Amino acid sequence: MKTVQVRINKRGWSTLRNLASDRDMPLEALMVEALNDVLLKHGQPPIVERRTGERGTEGRDEE
Repeated sequence: MKTVQVRINKRGWSTLRNLASDRDMPLEALMVEALNDVLLKHGQPPIVERRTGERGTEGRDEE
């Protein structure tokens, strides 16, 4: 798996965290959903998947 880092403004970060919380999902899952939406928008298959068995995913159910 590869790591992606993105810098966003404080307001955007807060809004994304709240959205993930409202949807009862980890922020990582929300980001994977967003990346797959970008792929679909540009005619590519939605192949981005959440990592498994790595730091930050322990004890979480897979969707």
